[in-house]
Amino acid sequence: MADKAYKPNEKFVKIYEGGGLAPPKFMPSYYEWISARGKVVNGFKSVTDSTSTLYTVPENKVFFLISISMMSVNDAAISISNSDFEVDDVPALTIQSGKSATGVGNESISFSIPMRLEAGKTLKIRSNRANCWVRCCYFGYEVDKKDSLII
Repeated sequence: MADKAYKPNEKFVKIYEGGGLAPPKFMPSYYEWISARGKVVNGFKSVTDSTSTLYTVPENKVFFLISISMMSVNDAAISISNSDFEVDDVPALTIQSGKSATGVGNESISFSIPMRLEAGKTLKIRSNRANCWVRCCYFGYEVDKKDSLII
């Protein structure tokens, strides 16, 4: 009988003995990691012809923005209005409402990789016309700074 490469009654030999790194048993996704370590933060606000702060990241925290949704309604037939969602005073989403008596703009964004904001950063909404009101909703997780250093 010919020699066999494998004999069923042999004990298996470990190929990986380990060095400095061991393969992880489980690698969580961003959302699993954030939801396990973070606190849900969500809210909404409406404004007309002004800028308003929705949220400011507290000291020793990191905020992970998951999604935003905005709606803008223009009540005048004479002008186009712009409404912005701003991250630290930089527009991240702009909606334009048309020149009709019922001009409406809607937009939603969900981030496949959450937007990371450090302590002191702000989320704001801005409307540039007195005849336009805008409502914005946001959702994310607030994580302790010391826990966020691993990602």
